[in-house]
Amino acid sequence: MFRIAVAVVDFAAALASPHALATQEPSGNYLEEAIARLDLTPDQAEQLTPILEKSRAEQQAIFASYGVDPEAANAPPQNLGFQTMRAMKKELDAVREETLTAVEKILTDEQFKEFKSIQEERRREMRNRLRGRR
Repeated sequence: MFRIAVAVVDFAAALASPHALATQEPSGNYLEEAIARLDLTPDQAEQLTPILEKSRAEQQAIFASYGVDPEAANAPPQNLGFQTMRAMKKELDAVREETLTAVEKILTDEQFKEFKSIQEERRREMRNRLRGRR
């Protein structure tokens, strides 16, 4: 259909790529990829885009507040400690939950299932990136 977003995949963490999103902007390929994978209608894409962009911005702000740059492809892994990582995860989970609630109202059941799959891919990739596994 249309390709508005690998941003959804990145994102979106996501809500976002999943995948090598080190240089992509919030409205970049990750959103286009997600829109394509979800086979969104133009109306759905229009409704979803601001939600995913907001989610990505909030996630980036959380990472920044902990001194983490998840998009730096060649940066060494940060050693934040267990409690700090746990606190960061809690904040990120809250943003993801809010995003899922908003997205679920827009997508069909099948699309939402695929969206959650995209999210899980992104989380795995993010974890690997933060751990320095490339």
